[in-house]
Amino acid sequence: MSEAYLRDITLSRFLRRHGTTVILGEYLDQFADFVPLLDRMRLPYVVQGHGIDVSAALRKPGMAERYRSYNSAADVLTRCEFHRLRLIELGFPPDKVHVNPGGVDVPDQAPARPAEACKRLLAIGRFVPKKGPMYLLEAFRLAAARDSEITLDYLGGGQLFPAANSLYVRGTSRSAYASTAPREMTSNADSLKSAAYSSNIVLSIQTPVMKKVYQRPFRKPWRKAWR
Repeated sequence: MSEAYLRDITLSRFLRRHGTTVILGEYLDQFADFVPLLDRMRLPYVVQGHGIDVSAALRKPGMAERYRSYNSAADVLTRCEFHRLRLIELGFPPDKVHVNPGGVDVPDQAPARPAEACKRLLAIGRFVPKKGPMYLLEAFRLAAARDSEITLDYLGGGQLFPAANSLYVRGTSRSAYASTAPREMTSNADSLKSAAYSSNIVLSIQTPVMKKVYQRPFRKPWRKAWR
C-alpha cells in the first residue's frame, strides 16, 4: 500500500468519526493532494492561498496544472487583490476567488499611553530565511540602542534559530523573553521555561544573567495520524 493510500484512509476515517461537514484548506500547493479524497467523499471545501503558493510555487513544473483540481472548491481565498487576479489569469472563475486579508484594522492615530506603560514588542514567526528574522532582530538591536526600556518577545523555531542565538543573545546584555506565559510569570525565567514546555511552544529566553536560548520544536499531532 502506498503512503498516499494510507494517508487517505486515515484521514477519511478521522473526518467521518468527527462528523466533518466542510473543510478549510491552507496553501494551494499543499492542499491539492487532498482534493481527490474530498471529492470522493463529497465534502465541500474552501481553500486559502497565502503568498508563496501563488508566487514562487507556481514556478515549479506542473504546479499551475495541479491547481485545476480546485474547480471543485466552494470558494478560493487569497490575501490580496494582486494574487486574486493572478489566480483568475490561471483560469479560476472570478466569482469564486475572494480576498481574505490576513491583517487587522489599525487606528489612524496611535493610541495614547501613559509614560509608565511598558514598551514591549511581540513577534511570532519561524526562524527561516523567507520570514527575515535577522532583519527583525537587527531592527530591534538598533531601536534598543536608542531606547533602553524596550524588550522583545519572539516566538518561533527553525534553521536560523542557532544563528539568532549566537548573534543576538550571547552578544548583548538586553533583556528579552519569548513565551506564551502570562505577564506575571515573565519575571521568573524558570517559570517561563516551564510554561513554554507545558504548552509545547518554542521558548527563547534572553536575560543579562542567563544569556541563553531554550528551544523546543512546535508539535503537530495531526502529522502522526497521517504517517
